[in-house]
Amino acid sequence: MNTLHNPISRREIEVLSLIASGYTMNEIGEILFISKHTSISHKRQLLNKLNARNCAHLVSIAYEKGLISLSVDYLFPSLLKLA
Repeated sequence: MNTLHNPISRREIEVLSLIASGYTMNEIGEILFISKHTSISHKRQLLNKLNARNCAHLVSIAYEKGLISLSVDYLFPSLLKLA
């Protein structure tokens, strides 16, 4: 899936997809049944692993590398009910 020196975990991909969809760290924590602090930790790890300066840069890099698609509907169809 990616050729990074530090591989990205499945959970980090889930967090990344939700970040790209505009969810806050609180919402991501609730959706994934993790604490806000854990979701922030995943985001911090992603920023480091992808050498991104901020969340917008993170999403751009992830999309270019094929780590995420433009929609998370296929991953979390129940989220459509929350919006």
